[in-house]
Amino acid sequence: GSGASRRDKVCGGAADDAVKMTRWAWLYLQFGLRQRKVEKDPNKLAYMDTAMLPVSDHEEDLEMFQSVDAKAYLKQENRLEKARHGEFTDAAE
Repeated sequence: GSGASRRDKVCGGAADDAVKMTRWAWLYLQFGLRQRKVEKDPNKLAYMDTAMLPVSDHEEDLEMFQSVDAKAYLKQENRLEKARHGEFTDAAE
């Protein structure tokens, strides 16, 4: 085979597993500390992610819709929505 004995592979595997478990434990600890910090924050209810906001008529004003591609997509979606309601517009708009 590879030149390593079965014993070497087993011992190396255990060492690799220990390293992986240590990394997972460290990650879990870091996550727990961050979660605790957020939960203890007195202003935690004041924060709102834009993605969590209710749907509104002003969504097109969001930064994510300001690129050329996004504007073209919105224009197409608006045309399709009008067509679904029987309103036909000139495609050259």
